[in-house]
Amino acid sequence: MSKPSHRLCLLTLIDEEYVTPGQVIDMFVNYLSEDELAEMLDTNELSKRFIGDDYEELARAAAETAAREYAYEHELFETKRANRAIAQKFRKGLLVQ
Repeated sequence: MSKPSHRLCLLTLIDEEYVTPGQVIDMFVNYLSEDELAEMLDTNELSKRFIGDDYEELARAAAETAAREYAYEHELFETKRANRAIAQKFRKGLLVQ
């Protein structure tokens, strides 16, 4: 039997809404060191070396946008989770219309 793919598992967890893409990004950012993050950005041509002088301004704007989007995404995720819990209780007959 082949070894399970952690990449596929993670993508499936996102698709099945166990985690949001924003939560996965947070996991990566919190797990990787600053040097590893810098290397990843550079490898994907997203570092100051490729972007130039606008990098700091882009980083600030991206942080502000990401914070707003994460808050919205988190709220949406929690609403979906609550709705699934209600639907599950309804299916089990614990809730009546």
